[in-house]
Amino acid sequence: MANDIGGKTRSSMYWNLSFKIPYEVFRFGVSIVVARLLDPKDFGIVSIATMIIFYSNTLTNLGFKSALVQRKEITGDHVSSVFTADLTISIFMACLFYFLAPAIATFFHSPESIAVIRVMSLTFVITTFYDLPYTLFRRELNFKVITLVDTAKELCMSIITVTLAILGFKYWSIVWGQLVPLTLAAIFLIIKAEKKPRILYKYGAMKDLFNYGVWSFVRSQLSFFSSRMDRLIVGRYLGTTILGIYDKAKSLSQMPTESISSNINNVLYSSFSRIQDKKDELVNMLKKSIVVTSVINFPIFIGLYSIAHHFVPVVLGEKWNAMIVPLQIMCISGLFASFSGLLLTAAVNVGNYKKYTIRIMMATGLLFVLWLVLVKWGIVAVSLGAVIYSLLTFAVGIGIVREKIPLSWREFANCVVPALIGCCVMLLCVKLIYALFIVRYTLVNLVAVVTVGAAAYAGVMLKIPSNTLESLRFSIKRDLNTAWTKFKYTCKSSLSLR
Repeated sequence: MANDIGGKTRSSMYWNLSFKIPYEVFRFGVSIVVARLLDPKDFGIVSIATMIIFYSNTLTNLGFKSALVQRKEITGDHVSSVFTADLTISIFMACLFYFLAPAIATFFHSPESIAVIRVMSLTFVITTFYDLPYTLFRRELNFKVITLVDTAKELCMSIITVTLAILGFKYWSIVWGQLVPLTLAAIFLIIKAEKKPRILYKYGAMKDLFNYGVWSFVRSQLSFFSSRMDRLIVGRYLGTTILGIYDKAKSLSQMPTESISSNINNVLYSSFSRIQDKKDELVNMLKKSIVVTSVINFPIFIGLYSIAHHFVPVVLGEKWNAMIVPLQIMCISGLFASFSGLLLTAAVNVGNYKKYTIRIMMATGLLFVLWLVLVKWGIVAVSLGAVIYSLLTFAVGIGIVREKIPLSWREFANCVVPALIGCCVMLLCVKLIYALFIVRYTLVNLVAVVTVGAAAYAGVMLKIPSNTLESLRFSIKRDLNTAWTKFKYTCKSSLSLR
Protein backbone atom coordinates (compact mmCIF):
# COMPACT_ATOMS: atom_id res chain seq x y z
CA MET A 1 0.00 0.00 0.00
CA ALA A 2 2.76 2.42 0.94
CA ASN A 3 4.67 1.72 -2.25
CA ASP A 4 1.46 2.11 -4.26
CA ILE A 5 0.70 5.51 -2.68
CA GLY A 6 4.31 6.61 -3.06
CA GLY A 7 4.34 5.58 -6.71
CA LYS A 8 1.04 7.32 -7.43
CA THR A 9 2.26 10.44 -5.62
CA ARG A 10 5.49 10.60 -7.64
CA SER A 11 3.61 9.90 -10.87
CA SER A 12 1.14 12.69 -10.11
CA MET A 13 4.03 15.02 -9.23
CA TYR A 14 5.72 14.26 -12.54
CA TRP A 15 2.56 15.01 -14.46
CA ASN A 16 2.04 18.24 -12.54
CA LEU A 17 5.59 19.55 -12.68
CA SER A 18 6.50 18.37 -16.18
CA PHE A 19 3.62 20.41 -17.56
CA LYS A 20 3.39 23.15 -14.97
CA ILE A 21 6.98 24.36 -14.79
CA PRO A 22 7.39 24.90 -18.56
CA TYR A 23 3.93 26.38 -18.78
CA GLU A 24 4.47 28.73 -15.86
CA VAL A 25 7.49 30.10 -17.70
CA PHE A 26 5.20 30.65 -20.69
CA ARG A 27 2.44 32.18 -18.52
CA PHE A 28 4.99 34.45 -16.89
CA GLY A 29 5.93 35.68 -20.36
CA VAL A 30 2.27 36.18 -21.26
CA SER A 31 1.67 38.23 -18.11
CA ILE A 32 4.55 40.47 -19.15
CA VAL A 33 3.07 40.98 -22.62
CA VAL A 34 -0.34 41.82 -21.16
CA ALA A 35 1.23 44.22 -18.65
CA ARG A 36 2.93 46.08 -21.51
CA LEU A 37 -0.29 46.22 -23.55
CA LEU A 38 -2.59 47.35 -20.73
CA ASP A 39 -2.41 50.11 -18.13
CA PRO A 40 -2.30 49.62 -14.34
CA LYS A 41 -5.87 51.01 -14.17
CA ASP A 42 -7.15 48.14 -16.36
CA PHE A 43 -5.77 45.64 -13.87
CA GLY A 44 -7.29 47.64 -11.01
CA ILE A 45 -10.79 47.56 -12.56
CA VAL A 46 -10.68 43.80 -13.06
CA SER A 47 -9.17 43.29 -9.60
CA ILE A 48 -12.24 44.95 -8.02
CA ALA A 49 -14.52 42.42 -9.72
CA THR A 50 -12.32 39.38 -9.08
CA MET A 51 -11.71 40.01 -5.39
CA ILE A 52 -15.47 40.38 -4.81
CA ILE A 53 -16.70 37.62 -7.13
CA PHE A 54 -13.97 35.08 -6.38
CA TYR A 55 -14.33 35.56 -2.64
CA SER A 56 -18.10 35.21 -2.76
CA ASN A 57 -17.68 32.15 -4.95
CA THR A 58 -15.94 30.37 -2.06
CA LEU A 59 -19.19 30.80 -0.10
CA THR A 60 -20.96 28.42 -2.49
CA ASN A 61 -18.58 25.54 -1.74
CA LEU A 62 -19.24 25.25 2.02
CA GLY A 63 -16.16 23.01 2.29
CA PHE A 64 -17.94 19.90 1.08
CA LYS A 65 -15.79 19.37 -2.01
CA SER A 66 -12.68 19.08 0.15
CA ALA A 67 -14.59 16.65 2.35
CA LEU A 68 -15.25 14.48 -0.73
CA VAL A 69 -11.48 14.14 -1.18
CA GLN A 70 -10.71 13.55 2.49
CA ARG A 71 -13.50 11.03 3.23
CA LYS A 72 -12.44 7.38 2.80
CA GLU A 73 -15.73 6.22 1.20
CA ILE A 74 -18.20 8.27 -0.86
CA THR A 75 -21.39 7.40 -2.77
CA GLY A 76 -23.32 8.92 -5.65
CA ASP A 77 -25.63 10.53 -3.07
CA HIS A 78 -22.67 12.42 -1.59
CA VAL A 79 -21.63 13.70 -5.02
CA SER A 80 -25.13 14.71 -6.17
CA SER A 81 -26.05 16.36 -2.87
CA VAL A 82 -22.91 18.53 -2.92
CA PHE A 83 -23.58 19.45 -6.56
CA THR A 84 -27.22 20.39 -5.89
CA ALA A 85 -26.40 22.54 -2.87
CA ASP A 86 -23.56 24.23 -4.72
CA LEU A 87 -25.66 24.96 -7.84
CA THR A 88 -28.56 26.40 -5.83
CA ILE A 89 -26.35 28.81 -3.92
CA SER A 90 -24.38 29.72 -7.08
CA ILE A 91 -27.50 30.77 -8.99
CA PHE A 92 -28.61 32.90 -6.05
CA MET A 93 -25.18 34.57 -5.76
CA ALA A 94 -25.01 35.29 -9.52
CA CYS A 95 -28.36 37.09 -9.37
CA LEU A 96 -27.41 38.93 -6.18
CA PHE A 97 -24.18 40.37 -7.59
CA TYR A 98 -25.84 41.35 -10.84
CA PHE A 99 -28.03 43.75 -8.87
CA LEU A 100 -25.32 44.77 -6.36
CA ALA A 101 -22.85 45.80 -9.09
CA PRO A 102 -23.69 49.56 -9.02
CA ALA A 103 -23.29 49.76 -5.23
CA ILE A 104 -19.94 47.94 -5.32
CA ALA A 105 -18.69 50.21 -8.11
CA THR A 106 -19.70 53.29 -6.10
CA PHE A 107 -17.82 51.99 -3.03
CA PHE A 108 -14.60 51.74 -5.07
CA HIS A 109 -15.24 54.92 -7.09
CA SER A 110 -15.01 52.86 -10.30
CA PRO A 111 -18.07 53.13 -12.59
CA GLU A 112 -16.35 50.98 -15.24
CA SER A 113 -16.51 47.99 -12.93
CA ILE A 114 -20.34 47.74 -13.03
CA ALA A 115 -20.45 45.84 -16.32
CA VAL A 116 -17.37 43.80 -15.38
CA ILE A 117 -18.95 42.61 -12.10
CA ARG A 118 -22.20 41.68 -13.86
CA VAL A 119 -20.45 39.63 -16.53
CA MET A 120 -18.12 37.94 -14.06
CA SER A 121 -21.05 36.93 -11.85
CA LEU A 122 -21.43 34.06 -14.35
CA THR A 123 -18.36 32.60 -12.63
CA PHE A 124 -20.57 31.34 -9.80
CA VAL A 125 -22.53 28.96 -12.01
CA ILE A 126 -19.63 27.94 -14.26
CA THR A 127 -17.39 26.90 -11.37
CA THR A 128 -20.12 24.63 -10.00
CA PHE A 129 -19.78 22.46 -13.10
CA TYR A 130 -15.98 22.78 -13.07
CA ASP A 131 -15.11 22.15 -9.42
CA LEU A 132 -17.04 18.97 -8.70
CA PRO A 133 -15.56 16.69 -11.43
CA TYR A 134 -12.17 18.33 -10.74
CA THR A 135 -12.56 17.27 -7.08
CA LEU A 136 -13.40 13.69 -8.05
CA PHE A 137 -10.29 13.41 -10.22
CA ARG A 138 -8.24 14.74 -7.29
CA ARG A 139 -9.73 12.11 -5.01
CA GLU A 140 -8.65 9.33 -7.36
CA LEU A 141 -5.15 10.81 -7.72
CA ASN A 142 -5.84 11.13 -11.45
CA PHE A 143 -3.62 14.17 -11.88
CA LYS A 144 -2.89 13.29 -15.48
CA VAL A 145 -6.35 14.52 -16.51
CA ILE A 146 -6.21 17.46 -14.08
CA THR A 147 -2.84 18.62 -15.35
CA LEU A 148 -3.85 18.36 -19.00
CA VAL A 149 -7.08 20.28 -18.36
CA ASP A 150 -5.36 22.96 -16.27
CA THR A 151 -2.64 23.41 -18.88
CA ALA A 152 -5.12 23.62 -21.76
CA LYS A 153 -7.28 26.08 -19.77
CA GLU A 154 -4.36 28.33 -18.93
CA LEU A 155 -3.05 28.19 -22.50
CA CYS A 156 -6.46 29.17 -23.86
CA MET A 157 -6.66 31.97 -21.27
CA SER A 158 -3.30 33.34 -22.39
CA ILE A 159 -4.19 33.28 -26.09
CA ILE A 160 -7.57 34.98 -25.61
CA THR A 161 -6.23 37.64 -23.23
CA VAL A 162 -3.27 38.62 -25.41
CA THR A 163 -5.34 38.61 -28.62
CA LEU A 164 -8.07 40.83 -27.16
CA ALA A 165 -5.49 43.14 -25.55
CA ILE A 166 -3.79 43.62 -28.93
CA LEU A 167 -7.20 44.36 -30.50
CA GLY A 168 -7.77 47.12 -27.92
CA PHE A 169 -10.35 45.52 -25.63
CA LYS A 170 -8.50 46.84 -22.55
CA TYR A 171 -9.76 45.31 -19.27
CA TRP A 172 -12.31 43.18 -21.13
CA SER A 173 -9.44 41.12 -22.51
CA ILE A 174 -8.73 39.88 -18.98
CA VAL A 175 -12.42 39.23 -18.24
CA TRP A 176 -13.10 37.10 -21.32
CA GLY A 177 -9.68 35.50 -20.98
CA GLN A 178 -10.89 34.05 -17.67
CA LEU A 179 -14.50 33.16 -18.46
CA VAL A 180 -14.21 31.41 -21.83
CA PRO A 181 -11.48 28.85 -20.88
CA LEU A 182 -13.22 28.10 -17.56
CA THR A 183 -16.45 27.32 -19.43
CA LEU A 184 -14.72 25.02 -21.92
CA ALA A 185 -12.83 23.20 -19.14
CA ALA A 186 -16.07 22.69 -17.16
CA ILE A 187 -17.77 21.11 -20.16
CA PHE A 188 -14.85 18.75 -20.73
CA LEU A 189 -14.59 17.65 -17.09
CA ILE A 190 -18.33 16.94 -16.79
CA ILE A 191 -18.16 14.75 -19.90
CA LYS A 192 -14.99 12.98 -18.74
CA ALA A 193 -16.05 12.28 -15.14
CA GLU A 194 -17.22 8.75 -14.33
CA LYS A 195 -19.67 9.84 -11.63
CA LYS A 196 -22.21 12.23 -13.13
CA PRO A 197 -23.89 14.49 -10.59
CA ARG A 198 -27.68 14.73 -10.53
CA ILE A 199 -30.13 17.22 -9.09
CA LEU A 200 -30.57 15.35 -5.83
CA TYR A 201 -30.24 16.36 -2.20
CA LYS A 202 -30.10 13.95 0.74
CA TYR A 203 -29.67 15.29 4.24
CA GLY A 204 -27.94 12.14 5.49
CA ALA A 205 -25.26 12.34 2.80
CA MET A 206 -24.52 15.99 3.56
CA LYS A 207 -24.42 15.23 7.29
CA ASP A 208 -21.62 12.70 6.65
CA LEU A 209 -19.51 15.48 5.16
CA PHE A 210 -20.48 18.25 7.55
CA ASN A 211 -18.01 17.82 10.42
CA TYR A 212 -14.97 18.11 8.17
CA GLY A 213 -16.63 20.37 5.61
CA VAL A 214 -17.55 23.15 8.05
CA TRP A 215 -13.93 23.69 9.12
CA SER A 216 -12.74 23.41 5.54
CA PHE A 217 -15.29 26.10 4.67
CA VAL A 218 -14.12 28.40 7.46
CA ARG A 219 -10.50 27.89 6.44
CA SER A 220 -11.26 28.66 2.78
CA GLN A 221 -12.93 31.92 3.81
CA LEU A 222 -9.93 32.89 5.88
CA SER A 223 -7.54 31.97 3.09
CA PHE A 224 -9.33 34.01 0.47
CA PHE A 225 -10.01 36.89 2.84
CA SER A 226 -6.35 37.13 3.83
CA SER A 227 -5.19 36.96 0.21
CA ARG A 228 -7.64 39.59 -1.07
CA MET A 229 -8.49 42.00 1.74
CA ASP A 230 -5.29 43.96 1.17
CA ARG A 231 -6.45 44.58 -2.41
CA LEU A 232 -9.85 45.66 -1.10
CA ILE A 233 -8.25 48.18 1.27
CA VAL A 234 -5.81 49.47 -1.37
CA GLY A 235 -8.60 49.83 -3.95
CA ARG A 236 -10.87 51.65 -1.52
CA TYR A 237 -8.32 54.12 -0.15
CA LEU A 238 -5.63 54.48 -2.84
CA GLY A 239 -7.60 54.17 -6.11
CA THR A 240 -7.73 51.80 -9.10
CA THR A 241 -4.35 52.79 -10.60
CA ILE A 242 -2.44 52.07 -7.38
CA LEU A 243 -4.54 48.93 -6.95
CA GLY A 244 -3.44 47.80 -10.42
CA ILE A 245 0.23 48.28 -9.50
CA TYR A 246 -0.17 46.48 -6.19
CA ASP A 247 -2.21 43.69 -7.77
CA LYS A 248 0.43 43.05 -10.45
CA ALA A 249 3.22 42.96 -7.83
CA LYS A 250 1.30 40.49 -5.70
CA SER A 251 0.28 38.36 -8.69
CA LEU A 252 3.89 38.02 -9.84
CA SER A 253 5.11 37.15 -6.35
CA GLN A 254 2.32 34.60 -5.83
CA MET A 255 2.79 32.85 -9.17
CA PRO A 256 5.05 30.07 -7.79
CA THR A 257 2.78 29.47 -4.79
CA GLU A 258 -0.51 29.56 -6.69
CA SER A 259 0.64 27.42 -9.60
CA ILE A 260 3.50 25.08 -8.72
CA SER A 261 3.07 24.79 -4.93
CA SER A 262 -0.71 24.51 -5.08
CA ASN A 263 -0.47 21.66 -7.57
CA ILE A 264 2.08 19.86 -5.40
CA ASN A 265 -0.17 20.35 -2.37
CA ASN A 266 -3.20 19.02 -4.27
CA VAL A 267 -1.30 15.80 -4.91
CA LEU A 268 -0.09 15.60 -1.31
CA TYR A 269 -3.57 16.27 0.08
CA SER A 270 -4.91 13.21 -1.71
CA SER A 271 -1.83 11.15 -0.76
CA PHE A 272 -1.83 12.21 2.89
CA SER A 273 -5.52 11.32 3.10
CA ARG A 274 -4.72 7.73 2.10
CA ILE A 275 -2.00 7.31 4.79
CA GLN A 276 -3.39 9.59 7.52
CA ASP A 277 -3.17 6.84 10.18
CA LYS A 278 0.49 5.95 9.48
CA LYS A 279 2.74 8.48 11.22
CA ASP A 280 6.07 7.15 9.95
CA GLU A 281 4.95 7.35 6.35
CA LEU A 282 3.50 10.83 6.97
CA VAL A 283 6.81 12.07 8.39
CA ASN A 284 8.79 10.66 5.49
CA MET A 285 6.44 12.14 2.88
CA LEU A 286 6.30 15.48 4.71
CA LYS A 287 10.11 15.79 4.79
CA LYS A 288 10.39 15.03 1.09
CA SER A 289 7.62 17.54 0.39
CA ILE A 290 9.45 20.27 2.32
CA VAL A 291 12.59 19.59 0.27
CA VAL A 292 10.69 19.71 -3.04
CA THR A 293 8.86 22.91 -2.05
CA SER A 294 12.04 24.72 -0.99
CA VAL A 295 14.14 23.52 -3.94
CA ILE A 296 11.55 24.74 -6.46
CA ASN A 297 10.26 27.93 -4.82
CA PHE A 298 13.25 29.46 -3.01
CA PRO A 299 15.32 30.25 -6.14
CA ILE A 300 12.27 31.81 -7.83
CA PHE A 301 11.50 34.16 -4.94
CA ILE A 302 15.10 35.05 -4.12
CA GLY A 303 16.01 35.35 -7.80
CA LEU A 304 13.10 37.69 -8.54
CA TYR A 305 13.99 39.75 -5.47
CA SER A 306 17.56 40.21 -6.69
CA ILE A 307 16.64 41.31 -10.25
CA ALA A 308 13.40 43.25 -9.56
CA HIS A 309 15.11 46.64 -10.06
CA HIS A 310 16.28 45.46 -13.50
CA PHE A 311 13.30 43.32 -14.47
CA VAL A 312 10.45 45.82 -13.92
CA PRO A 313 11.62 48.81 -16.05
CA VAL A 314 13.08 46.67 -18.84
CA VAL A 315 10.44 43.96 -19.17
CA LEU A 316 7.21 45.54 -17.88
CA GLY A 317 8.02 49.15 -18.72
CA GLU A 318 8.74 52.23 -16.66
CA LYS A 319 5.02 52.83 -16.00
CA TRP A 320 5.30 49.91 -13.51
CA ASN A 321 8.37 51.20 -11.58
CA ALA A 322 6.27 51.89 -8.48
CA MET A 323 5.90 48.14 -7.97
CA ILE A 324 9.64 47.37 -7.58
CA VAL A 325 9.86 47.68 -3.78
CA PRO A 326 6.44 46.05 -3.10
CA LEU A 327 7.46 43.18 -5.38
CA GLN A 328 10.71 42.65 -3.49
CA ILE A 329 8.92 42.68 -0.13
CA MET A 330 6.33 40.19 -1.35
CA CYS A 331 9.10 37.87 -2.56
CA ILE A 332 10.33 37.71 1.04
CA SER A 333 6.77 36.92 2.11
CA GLY A 334 6.63 34.16 -0.52
CA LEU A 335 9.48 32.23 1.11
CA PHE A 336 7.28 31.52 4.12
CA ALA A 337 3.95 31.46 2.27
CA SER A 338 5.18 28.66 0.01
CA PHE A 339 4.88 26.27 2.99
CA SER A 340 1.36 27.35 4.00
CA GLY A 341 -0.50 24.90 1.78
CA LEU A 342 1.81 22.03 2.69
CA LEU A 343 1.45 22.64 6.43
CA LEU A 344 -2.31 23.00 6.05
CA THR A 345 -2.44 19.66 4.23
CA ALA A 346 -0.48 17.99 7.02
CA ALA A 347 -2.57 19.66 9.75
CA VAL A 348 -5.79 18.36 8.17
CA ASN A 349 -4.58 14.78 8.08
CA VAL A 350 -3.32 14.66 11.67
CA GLY A 351 -6.72 15.78 12.95
CA ASN A 352 -5.77 19.32 14.00
CA TYR A 353 -7.74 21.19 11.35
CA LYS A 354 -10.07 22.87 13.86
CA LYS A 355 -7.22 24.15 16.03
CA TYR A 356 -5.28 25.28 12.95
CA THR A 357 -8.29 27.18 11.58
CA ILE A 358 -9.01 28.95 14.87
CA ARG A 359 -5.41 30.18 15.15
CA ILE A 360 -5.37 31.34 11.52
CA MET A 361 -8.64 33.17 12.18
CA MET A 362 -6.97 35.11 14.98
CA ALA A 363 -3.97 35.94 12.76
CA THR A 364 -6.27 37.08 9.94
CA GLY A 365 -8.21 39.42 12.25
CA LEU A 366 -4.93 40.94 13.46
CA LEU A 367 -3.76 41.38 9.87
CA PHE A 368 -6.96 43.17 8.82
CA VAL A 369 -6.52 45.78 11.56
CA LEU A 370 -2.84 46.11 10.70
CA TRP A 371 -3.55 46.74 7.01
CA LEU A 372 -6.13 49.43 7.84
CA VAL A 373 -3.34 51.25 9.69
CA LEU A 374 -0.55 50.58 7.16
CA VAL A 375 -2.52 51.76 4.11
CA LYS A 376 -1.90 55.36 5.24
CA TRP A 377 1.76 54.92 4.24
CA GLY A 378 1.04 53.43 0.81
CA ILE A 379 1.52 50.07 -0.88
CA VAL A 380 5.04 49.52 0.47
CA ALA A 381 3.68 49.49 4.03
CA VAL A 382 0.78 47.24 2.99
CA SER A 383 3.31 44.82 1.48
CA LEU A 384 5.11 44.61 4.82
CA GLY A 385 1.82 43.44 6.33
CA ALA A 386 1.91 40.47 3.96
CA VAL A 387 5.33 39.48 5.33
CA ILE A 388 4.04 39.61 8.90
CA TYR A 389 1.05 37.45 8.00
CA SER A 390 3.24 34.89 6.21
CA LEU A 391 5.44 34.59 9.28
CA LEU A 392 2.40 34.14 11.53
CA THR A 393 0.78 31.47 9.35
CA PHE A 394 4.08 29.63 8.99
CA ALA A 395 4.58 29.62 12.78
CA VAL A 396 1.00 28.44 13.36
CA GLY A 397 1.25 25.72 10.71
CA ILE A 398 4.57 24.27 11.81
CA GLY A 399 3.50 24.39 15.46
CA ILE A 400 0.24 22.52 14.80
CA VAL A 401 1.92 19.87 12.66
CA ARG A 402 4.68 19.22 15.20
CA GLU A 403 2.07 18.50 17.88
CA LYS A 404 1.14 15.25 16.13
CA ILE A 405 3.97 14.52 13.67
CA PRO A 406 7.46 14.00 15.19
CA LEU A 407 9.24 16.51 12.96
CA SER A 408 11.94 18.40 14.86
CA TRP A 409 13.15 21.88 13.98
CA ARG A 410 16.51 20.36 13.12
CA GLU A 411 14.88 17.99 10.63
CA PHE A 412 12.95 20.88 9.09
CA ALA A 413 16.16 22.91 8.81
CA ASN A 414 17.97 19.99 7.18
CA CYS A 415 15.21 19.86 4.57
CA VAL A 416 15.52 23.54 3.56
CA VAL A 417 19.28 24.05 4.01
CA PRO A 418 20.22 22.68 0.53
CA ALA A 419 17.90 25.18 -1.19
CA LEU A 420 19.14 28.03 1.02
CA ILE A 421 22.80 27.23 0.25
CA GLY A 422 22.02 27.08 -3.46
CA CYS A 423 20.20 30.41 -3.28
CA CYS A 424 23.10 32.05 -1.42
CA VAL A 425 25.52 30.94 -4.14
CA MET A 426 23.06 32.13 -6.79
CA LEU A 427 22.60 35.51 -5.08
CA LEU A 428 26.37 35.98 -4.74
CA CYS A 429 26.88 35.28 -8.45
CA VAL A 430 24.11 37.72 -9.41
CA LYS A 431 25.54 40.47 -7.19
CA LEU A 432 29.01 39.95 -8.68
CA ILE A 433 27.65 40.14 -12.23
CA TYR A 434 25.91 43.44 -11.46
CA ALA A 435 28.96 44.87 -9.68
CA LEU A 436 31.53 43.89 -12.31
CA PHE A 437 29.80 43.77 -15.69
CA ILE A 438 26.36 45.40 -15.83
CA VAL A 439 26.53 49.04 -16.84
CA ARG A 440 23.07 49.50 -18.38
CA TYR A 441 19.77 47.78 -17.77
CA THR A 442 18.97 45.97 -21.03
CA LEU A 443 17.07 42.79 -21.90
CA VAL A 444 20.27 41.05 -23.02
CA ASN A 445 21.96 41.84 -19.71
CA LEU A 446 18.90 40.61 -17.80
CA VAL A 447 18.94 37.29 -19.66
CA ALA A 448 22.67 36.93 -18.92
CA VAL A 449 22.15 37.56 -15.20
CA VAL A 450 19.26 35.08 -14.97
CA THR A 451 21.26 32.43 -16.88
CA VAL A 452 24.30 32.75 -14.60
CA GLY A 453 22.14 32.67 -11.47
CA ALA A 454 20.15 29.61 -12.63
CA ALA A 455 23.32 27.74 -13.63
CA ALA A 456 24.92 28.44 -10.25
CA TYR A 457 21.84 27.19 -8.37
CA ALA A 458 21.49 24.06 -10.52
CA GLY A 459 25.16 23.22 -10.00
CA VAL A 460 24.80 23.38 -6.23
CA MET A 461 21.62 21.25 -6.26
CA LEU A 462 23.35 18.52 -8.26
CA LYS A 463 26.37 18.31 -5.95
CA ILE A 464 25.29 19.28 -2.43
CA PRO A 465 25.14 16.33 0.04
CA SER A 466 21.76 15.71 1.67
CA ASN A 467 20.13 12.40 2.69
CA THR A 468 16.60 13.50 1.80
CA LEU A 469 17.72 15.19 -1.41
CA GLU A 470 19.76 12.13 -2.34
CA SER A 471 16.71 9.94 -1.76
CA LEU A 472 14.69 12.15 -4.11
CA ARG A 473 17.46 12.06 -6.73
CA PHE A 474 17.53 8.26 -6.51
CA SER A 475 13.73 7.97 -6.84
CA ILE A 476 13.63 10.35 -9.80
CA LYS A 477 16.53 8.57 -11.52
CA ARG A 478 14.90 5.18 -10.97
CA ASP A 479 11.53 6.41 -12.27
CA LEU A 480 13.16 7.96 -15.34
CA ASN A 481 15.00 4.72 -16.07
CA THR A 482 11.74 2.78 -15.71
CA ALA A 483 9.93 5.21 -18.02
CA TRP A 484 12.75 4.97 -20.57
CA THR A 485 12.67 1.15 -20.44
CA LYS A 486 8.90 1.15 -20.99
CA PHE A 487 9.29 3.60 -23.88
CA LYS A 488 11.92 1.42 -25.57
CA TYR A 489 9.77 -1.69 -25.07
CA THR A 490 6.76 0.09 -26.58
CA CYS A 491 8.80 1.18 -29.61
CA LYS A 492 10.14 -2.36 -30.14
CA SER A 493 6.66 -3.82 -29.83
CA SER A 494 5.31 -1.36 -32.38
CA LEU A 495 8.12 -2.19 -34.82
CA SER A 496 7.66 -5.95 -34.39
CA LEU A 497 3.93 -5.64 -35.12
CA ARG A 498 4.76 -3.95 -38.40
